Amino acid sequence: TSLSNEDRRRELSAYPTEVKRRFLQLPSVDPQVAELAHAVTRDVLTPYGMTIAIKQHLLSSYAYSLDVGSMLSASPLEDFLFTRKTGYCEHYATAMVVMLRTVGIPARLVTGFLPGEWNDFGHYYVVRQQDAHAWVEVWFPRSGWVTFDPTPSVMKPVPSPLLKQVGGLVDSIRLKWDRFVIHYSFYDQMTVAQGLRNQGETVRTYFSSLIAMLKGWLAPAQDAGAVPTSQIPWRALGSVFLCVACVLFIGACLRRRRVNTAFLNSDLASIRLYERMLAVLAARGVSKRSGATALEFSARVCQECQAAGPLVQELTALYYRGRFGHESLSHYDLQQAEQMLTQLASVPR
Repeated sequence: TSLSNEDRRRELSAYPTEVKRRFLQLPSVDPQVAELAHAVTRDVLTPYGMTIAIKQHLLSSYAYSLDVGSMLSASPLEDFLFTRKTGYCEHYATAMVVMLRTVGIPARLVTGFLPGEWNDFGHYYVVRQQDAHAWVEVWFPRSGWVTFDPTPSVMKPVPSPLLKQVGGLVDSIRLKWDRFVIHYSFYDQMTVAQGLRNQGETVRTYFSSLIAMLKGWLAPAQDAGAVPTSQIPWRALGSVFLCVACVLFIGACLRRRRVNTAFLNSDLASIRLYERMLAVLAARGVSKRSGATALEFSARVCQECQAAGPLVQELTALYYRGRFGHESLSHYDLQQAEQMLTQLASVPR
């Protein structure tokens, strides 16, 4: 009815101009897609109701399968919706985003990974390629971005408890091997080598001084003939010195191992630093929306709080470098981040 159309226009007009400009763009699609979207949402008035209607249509009318054949299509969306009616998460999510945009509801496609599986041995989540997923975020005037998943749930085979435990143990061992042997970077190797070299020079200097001191003690006695040189137990003294050197060397290795383990874990440190930055900003009334990227949030802080903006930009850059840049943050980087966090906490509200 005309009343229904008017209600729809009123609801859809509540979107900000920038949101509509960015998230209502459409590729060149077959008119059938728009016709299907309007048919599915014909009896619904609100954007939320229209979103649920499209999601339910995809869940109930299409089959999930990773085996979609080798046939290449010039129009994969139309092929999924009207021909094969079989696909995987990217087909479902893309179809929902396009259908929502055709009826005037801002939406975006999101890709990432499902939580994965907890490893009891290594205390981490195992995220595999098979956990890759695509879903949808829809923008509502009062709620911002809200997540929807139009892909049907698929039952995965559950391994026996014994196989799961063995698999977890093997995965934990393999991860440690990769981190501390295979991916042991050139920088790490040079750091350890330099540390051991310095330690070796320290030990050598120490024993040279010790031997010189012993000779100084023994010189008067030798001159007096009280202690013949042939009777000085040099072999025993050398054995003692060697044992002490081994102890010092092992201690140095253990200390260096702790330092480098911390260095290898600095990617986790970058995440913790970023989370602390978010906590500091939240305490000042600036919270990151769940759908916003780190760069989007940084740009927003620069607009809302100019004093904190440069610090947030630098911390965000460090976070991206440590989290996604395939390099670990140095000790200096982490020290700088700590100083910036302290400065950020003192910025006036």
